[in-house]
Amino acid sequence: MLPPCFNVSLSRVKALYMKVYKLFLSLLVLGMLFSACGKQEKKAFLPQEEETADSLVTDSLQVETTDSVSVEALPQKADELFDDFVFAFMKNKHFQKARILFPLPYQVNGKKQKIKAASWKFDPMYAKQENYTLLLDSRREEEKAKDTAIHHVVVEEFNLRTERIKKYIFQRKSSTWKLTEVIEGEVEESQNKDFYVFYRTFVSDKAFQQEHIANPLQFSTYDEDSFEKIKGFISSDQWNDFAPELPQNQLTNVLYGQQHKKSQLKILKISSLSGGLNSTLTFKRNNGKWTLIQLEN
Repeated sequence: MLPPCFNVSLSRVKALYMKVYKLFLSLLVLGMLFSACGKQEKKAFLPQEEETADSLVTDSLQVETTDSVSVEALPQKADELFDDFVFAFMKNKHFQKARILFPLPYQVNGKKQKIKAASWKFDPMYAKQENYTLLLDSRREEEKAKDTAIHHVVVEEFNLRTERIKKYIFQRKSSTWKLTEVIEGEVEESQNKDFYVFYRTFVSDKAFQQEHIANPLQFSTYDEDSFEKIKGFISSDQWNDFAPELPQNQLTNVLYGQQHKKSQLKILKISSLSGGLNSTLTFKRNNGKWTLIQLEN
């Protein structure tokens, strides 16, 4: 049997040990709480510029209309290429309003008016569409989009159902792109009237469509495994098996300063804002009749 003095000392040691252990646990819990709060506080005070810059490179199919997006978020280099500028213009309502020359001349069926800044309503343009198109007279015209020297661009939206066209006229002044005028009217006001009217029937009438497809039809695509380009021909009866989804409601076009005259060739490029679709249809006019002669997927 242990001496009484030894029993007393042992109990005191146990009591002291428990106090130290509880103190250690308390300090550990407090440390974890402070660490968590510090992270939240650091996140809450991230610079606003970083958040807004990230918001401009999110999914391009989402049209940004919230008040949190800064007008200054667009990088300066975006004004070098019109395409970079216009995508931000279509997504950010604050940036859009800042890049309009008010009072904005707005013409509808020949009647002119001017819109004040307070009356302007956000216009997502073709960002509200799943796909957008570009109409060219030659392959060389594709390089126009990369030309940093252009200062005048017209964006056309042709409504296939109403046969009306809307034009957005942009000018680059002092190295800054701005919307300077909007014109709405009948399709007669477009340089591409003849092709627009043809395409409207081409997508809405299957019998008409078959009559205006070359047989055989030149076709090219990419091998899913090797990604090598494959070229060949398909019959007009195989068109439905390889045809891309054609715009049914609206065609868009961007005129980078080029003038569309009575060309005998039209290259229609169909793309999605997300980058998932890229198809090119080449039409040729012979004796006044447009015919699809080539499909590239």
